Amino acid sequence: LPVPESLRAALTARAPRGRVSQLSLSLETGAAGPGRYQLAARFDGLSMRGLGRIPGFSGAAGSVRADQTAGQLELDARRFVVDAPAHFEAPLVFDVVHGLLDWRLDGPAPVLQLQRLAFENPDVAGGAEGRVVLDPAQGPVLELKGALVRASVAAVPRYVPLVAGDETRAWLRSALVGGTVRDATVVVAGP
Repeated sequence: LPVPESLRAALTARAPRGRVSQLSLSLETGAAGPGRYQLAARFDGLSMRGLGRIPGFSGAAGSVRADQTAGQLELDARRFVVDAPAHFEAPLVFDVVHGLLDWRLDGPAPVLQLQRLAFENPDVAGGAEGRVVLDPAQGPVLELKGALVRASVAAVPRYVPLVAGDETRAWLRSALVGGTVRDATVVVAGP
């Protein structure tokens, strides 16, 4: 396939692994490079190494459909691990993750639409929906609504990003020693 060297190098660095089935790919190229394409595939046991601030992951299963203007990713994974050392102290491990993500690239700004996300592990069970508009003028604009069905209070510090700072995370570890949160809602909006 006519894959640009920069994409080939990025994929090599991320070391993708897993099984792909029901792959369908149609590609039209021209002198100016890639043009129109259509992709559809199922995947299982997919993993990729993180690269810089981009997290790695393992255990992904689901399907993808895409073309040059839009796409959809459906995730249906058991034992899904997100390894993001630039963002979290330790990998985040989920027993179950189900989700549906759509994207559009043909408007004035690319849009990622999280239609639904559900996740569960011994620490937390919940879900989310929302969108990110990748506005070239003002940067990414996020609208996210999350709901926790249950969460272990003592586990909260494991899910607090490193950007919160060492002192904040240390205080949370010493202050949040027990209890359970039920039916909480989180809303995040803005650039």
